[in-house]
Amino acid sequence: MRLQIYTDESDGGERLIRAVKQEGVTVVREETEDADAVVLFLNGQESGFRRLEALRIKWQCPVVVVGHEERVCCYEEIRSLELGADDYVPAGTASNVLLLRLQRLFRLYRGQNGPFYYRNGLLECRDKRDYEWQGKPLRLTGKEYQLLHLLLTHAGEIVTLQEILRQVWNQKEEATDALNTMLRKLRGKLQGTPLKIVNRYGMGYQITAGQ
Repeated sequence: MRLQIYTDESDGGERLIRAVKQEGVTVVREETEDADAVVLFLNGQESGFRRLEALRIKWQCPVVVVGHEERVCCYEEIRSLELGADDYVPAGTASNVLLLRLQRLFRLYRGQNGPFYYRNGLLECRDKRDYEWQGKPLRLTGKEYQLLHLLLTHAGEIVTLQEILRQVWNQKEEATDALNTMLRKLRGKLQGTPLKIVNRYGMGYQITAGQ
């Protein structure tokens, strides 16, 4: 996801930028026309609403407004929604909550619905049993999805070979060769993401995240 953020260099804006970058989101600071979503931090002045009005005319993508006040100000919220914002959140909203709202809006703009889960930059589409990275599906097979889901569910932990065989292949020991083939294909599909599947020799497998 390419995210355009308009902020007055407030601490909240900088915190959001750091948080979304850790999630693999590309932040665009300069004016551009190919962003997937826009976040506008209000500045407590009328100029903030004028900017929102101009952005809503210009952008055909989700626009989320972050309020200026810590407490929800009904005036800010009502005015933002009247001017075309897709969503409004009060100042101080956690970055992971804001990301989930953005991902939900992003899916709705593309005509998608159904449950999803966002983790480590990947969007898990449970209705399709697949994952997306920056809006592009990984196109996983059924067992590839099961394996990746298992590793992500235990992110930071080592998942033993026995547990993988039990969860994905119903404890069939002869599936070890199939697992090796699947891991090679899954690693290929994860190329371009910060996620890597690491073999912890003698213990099992672990998924790690890092640029």
